[in-house]
Amino acid sequence: MEFKVRRAINRKLQSCLATGLVGEWEVRALWDWVFLFWLLIFAAIIAAVVWVVRSQRGNRTRLLERRSDSLEIVEERYARGEIDRDEYLQKKRDLSD
Repeated sequence: MEFKVRRAINRKLQSCLATGLVGEWEVRALWDWVFLFWLLIFAAIIAAVVWVVRSQRGNRTRLLERRSDSLEIVEERYARGEIDRDEYLQKKRDLSD
């Protein structure tokens, strides 16, 4: 697909060059803009992938922090005597999974 488009553009540019509608430097400038356009598209895709990966890593870290906080609360309740040993061990097992 891209090859056909590029070939069609080249044909159009060659006909414009032959008729004197555009100069050679204009054709080079056009290809510079095409190259810049695709470079920006590629950079945007890379930036999106990096953003998704970093956001997923952040979610995992927050989940581990929440589990750690929950375990601390269970340990405090056990230390205060609010829950017995069996309940403490069960909750600890549940939070560790």
